[in-house]
Amino acid sequence: MNAAEGSIVVNAAVADVYERWLVFEDYPKFITAIKRVRKLDENHFSALLSFNGKRHEATLEVMLRVGAAKTRLANSSRSTRS
Repeated sequence: MNAAEGSIVVNAAVADVYERWLVFEDYPKFITAIKRVRKLDENHFSALLSFNGKRHEATLEVMLRVGAAKTRLANSSRSTRS
């Protein structure tokens, strides 16, 4: 599996960054491979991604939220469109 790697330094409070990271619908604004995110319900999101010349759709499920500490996501379905 190919994976992107990298890092950036964010000059902001951890709590502020975490709150921003929880707004999945904003991901296309700063993650270029993500083209669209739609909230399906409280714990499910539909995402359209584009990389390596292919479009991919996924349904993401929020598996765990622990206060302002961490959130765990899982890809609950996968499909690929060329």
